[in-house]
Amino acid sequence: MSLATWFKRAIAGGASPRLQALLVDVVAYLESRPTNEEIVPKIVGKVIGESELAAMTALSMLERRGITRHHFGVYCGKTEVPLDTFDDLSDVRDGFDCKICDKRHSPSEGTCKVEVYYTVDRDSLGTFAARRSAA
Repeated sequence: MSLATWFKRAIAGGASPRLQALLVDVVAYLESRPTNEEIVPKIVGKVIGESELAAMTALSMLERRGITRHHFGVYCGKTEVPLDTFDDLSDVRDGFDCKICDKRHSPSEGTCKVEVYYTVDRDSLGTFAARRSAA
């Protein structure tokens, strides 16, 4: 089954064994991380041996269950220092000043990067993990 078909089934609510295994792996990863850590899909994918897209899919599914929440971080293209954070991509403006490199950065000019990251609701995660292990 292609990843696109698998993703469509996941959104429709179908539970394939691969999807269940992916969710278990991502939840285990989330449980192992410190509170308030930013969860980056590409790192999750590397740690659990999956693609960034698979990790993003799982994190998005967990967001629909109230366990994760996405955010958009803007980072200096030179120093990678965080410049700002937004909950909606449409709120990202086109101009950020970096106090470290003393330059003005713009996503449209490619002088900074915008990346999605997730935060975790620990209470919802604990409830989900408890239900999962009881099943």
